Amino acid sequence: MNNYNYLKTKKLRELTELIIDISYNCNSKCRFCQWNITNSHETYLDLPLNQLLLSRENINSFNISRIVLSGGEPTLANNLLKIISYYKQFSLSIRLISNGISLTPKKVEKLSKLGIKEFVISINALDYDLYSMLHANTKKVFQRIIKNLKFLSNKHKNQSNIVLFLGLNVVLTRINCNWSTIYQFLTFSYKHNLSQLKFQPVFDDGYLSKNAPELALGYENVEDLREIISNLKTYSFKDQFTNSLTFWRDLKKFLKGKELSPLKCAVCKNTILLHNGLLKFCFWCQHIEYGSLFKSYNHTKVLKIQKDFKENLNKCKVLPQCFCLQPINHSWS
Repeated sequence: MNNYNYLKTKKLRELTELIIDISYNCNSKCRFCQWNITNSHETYLDLPLNQLLLSRENINSFNISRIVLSGGEPTLANNLLKIISYYKQFSLSIRLISNGISLTPKKVEKLSKLGIKEFVISINALDYDLYSMLHANTKKVFQRIIKNLKFLSNKHKNQSNIVLFLGLNVVLTRINCNWSTIYQFLTFSYKHNLSQLKFQPVFDDGYLSKNAPELALGYENVEDLREIISNLKTYSFKDQFTNSLTFWRDLKKFLKGKELSPLKCAVCKNTILLHNGLLKFCFWCQHIEYGSLFKSYNHTKVLKIQKDFKENLNKCKVLPQCFCLQPINHSWS
């Protein structure tokens, strides 16, 4: 396969996404994740509904174009239907990020009727031998995810009124950051007509170093990244389909110990997080945030807070987690 032609992948206009964690319950067992049901020492309850709903006035002030429902595993949220119903009234696109375990054909069609027509599946390997090194899920669970993913891709290809957008998120670890795995994801995505394939490096949220330190990316992966970059140069992708070469080059520099510039951070241009009742730029920058969900914001105030955030970027440090919310063609260097 010498060339990829994603004829249906169009360059997306810049959107402002509101990303909302709606539940921290999860039914998966990712070895490196704090929401892994075997990692947690307590039961994570659903977040209160009133902490998840942005007012019409603030939706307009922040120029929100898309709602992204995340978690944990958002399909397990008790308030899922109420959340969808609330945001649907504003004619916003609603995207669901899921591990795919619960997205059965029946569930997908129900969600689509309610207003969710965009799906992103988080999966880090496409064969069970590799998958089992990253997840403690059974082979039966893995097969269910693949089956659900193929159903989604069929609907996306043939019934876009049900599945308008379908993407994959892949967390890169020491054992799947190699050309063989990347190529497998690229060919799978091409074959199944997916909208987007996004890679991001694993980061330590307190559980990677504790439970799966062998999965951390390190200098050992620099040669793998050189091979990935070399091979990707021979392929042609439409804008916004998959990570640009600058992502792979920046990741290689990062693993070699080079500091990347926080002044290049772009989250304020396209992303707002709603987390525990607070509107934030990201999870990691504590220097400035928008503030309480319950405050009233006008557009002038939003622009002022964004300006303040940019002026505080020199206090930040680029870390692995800083890759995850950036646009797919973002460059740190």
